Amino acid sequence: MQSDVNSSKLNALRTKKKYVKYAAKEHETSEKLIASVKKGLASTAKNLLCERNKGAEERKPSHTVVLMDATGSMQHLLQKAKNAVCTMFDRISTILKDKELPPDCFEMQFMVYRNYNASEDMILQASPWESKPDNLRKFMETVRADYGLGNEAIEIGLACVNTEAGKEDVSQVILIGDMPPNKRQEVDKKRQIKGEHCWKGTKFSIPTYYKKELDLLKQSNITVHAFYVGEKAKRHFEAIARTSGGKCAELQINSDQGSEQLIDIVSTTILKHAGRSREPNLLRNYMFDDYFRASERSSILKRFESKWSITWIKLICFQIQAIKFNYYKQSKFSYHFKHLKTKNSYSNFYFFSSQ
Repeated sequence: MQSDVNSSKLNALRTKKKYVKYAAKEHETSEKLIASVKKGLASTAKNLLCERNKGAEERKPSHTVVLMDATGSMQHLLQKAKNAVCTMFDRISTILKDKELPPDCFEMQFMVYRNYNASEDMILQASPWESKPDNLRKFMETVRADYGLGNEAIEIGLACVNTEAGKEDVSQVILIGDMPPNKRQEVDKKRQIKGEHCWKGTKFSIPTYYKKELDLLKQSNITVHAFYVGEKAKRHFEAIARTSGGKCAELQINSDQGSEQLIDIVSTTILKHAGRSREPNLLRNYMFDDYFRASERSSILKRFESKWSITWIKLICFQIQAIKFNYYKQSKFSYHFKHLKTKNSYSNFYFFSSQ
């Protein structure tokens, strides 16, 4: 039990360190701006300001809603989402820049849902659309894990996405939760906790059901990718993803690799859509970079990237895998191979689907 607590604290510290690194980079940019103003370097100051305040490009190929369960059991998810959002944007922007695409050609919106024992302003919270991570992090600072009542009000979140789709061209939804949606009879019963008079006159005045909202999303060609935290939500989340043409997988948010998996889920889903019409290899590039991030020997292989084809690099990686299984305990690179072995299977070795 004590080891689990220590592991959780260590993971939280690692996640916070990632944000501190991002904040330090932002502070450095601010100091450069101040220095350029003091020295009268107008051109430098102008470029820094333009880069810092540039919004999403006029043609927005990707609008992604990240819809999360914010009930009492999801504290780890909310904390990791808050600390990971900057890393998500940083990785996505890096891949886009490498392909000479605008790093801000996507926008994200965070939504969190709870249940009918919450008040009108707490049953659903939503951020504005953002092309920069800072405001999304500030939004997550206001979100607290609370309420919850068995199956949760996913229908409220999906209904809000449909409302947004009437104003913005929503591309896709990333749904994350640990409980199934309310059944039809549960919606009626749970609304009576506060009474229909409390919902009258609000945007939740008309009861709705998740299958109805899901059908509307499907009609609008909005895909829902569902990621379940725990087995209770698995069957329903698989059905939600299947109905809308999305993908479904388990998110082990409480594991050692939970934060990294969350980052990968959001980043790869956005890159896949953003690259659909402009650069179909964005997702492959991200996964390849993800391998290098996991490898302490990445610099060795990176030297060959410009000279060798992807096929040859894949052969090298296969060879590394063989060494890992046969010799990692005895090898002087044992730490490296252990890391590869324990890295979450969702993001590790994307190319090697045959494994």
